[in-house]
Amino acid sequence: MRSGNQWFCALDIILWYPLSSSRMHLRQAVGSHTIARMGDPAYESLIRDATIDDVPAITDIYRDAVLNTVATFDTVPPTIESRTEWLQHHGGRFPVFVAVVDGQIAGWASLSEWSDRGAYAYTAESSVYVATSHRRQGIGATLLAAIEARARELNYHTIIARVVATNETSLRLVRAAGYDDAGLIREVGYKFGKWLDMCVLQLTLPCTPDSNARK
Repeated sequence: MRSGNQWFCALDIILWYPLSSSRMHLRQAVGSHTIARMGDPAYESLIRDATIDDVPAITDIYRDAVLNTVATFDTVPPTIESRTEWLQHHGGRFPVFVAVVDGQIAGWASLSEWSDRGAYAYTAESSVYVATSHRRQGIGATLLAAIEARARELNYHTIIARVVATNETSLRLVRAAGYDDAGLIREVGYKFGKWLDMCVLQLTLPCTPDSNARK
């Protein structure tokens, strides 16, 4: 993991974020495409659902996280094949988004299954990753907003975030986004020669259980 203020992780993520939320707001959510725009008029970001053509960029961003940070506890760098399979297992209630800036994939986010047991049908886990070249531009925060907007559309009740306990910056960010502390798992991960504690936080959303749930 890089030192100083170069990196921080949240929601199983790498994320640079200006602490003032006034730089970003969600403009609209239309069907399966959520559009978000940054506060700077000269800087526009489109958040859309990922496609198979986005897999190489998604893989590159995630590989950097695996090799250089504790944002993910994965230790084996991903391949195009493994990320293609991962994407094919998403969709529907488990969407994947990409942030597109000037025609380039600047970051991605996902809602993933928390558990395959039926009672967890209204719970998912969020992940966000931002490319090195596009950090400190509010993209991570935009993706977080898109995740919450889609989670509400999908009638989720709880979104889980896992944050390495030593990362106070990310913990402040997630808490500011409305996530509450749910617990601490001690020394659950070992990476870069260190035992790592994991904070678990959750965002609780209004939800009406119905017969169309996953299980």
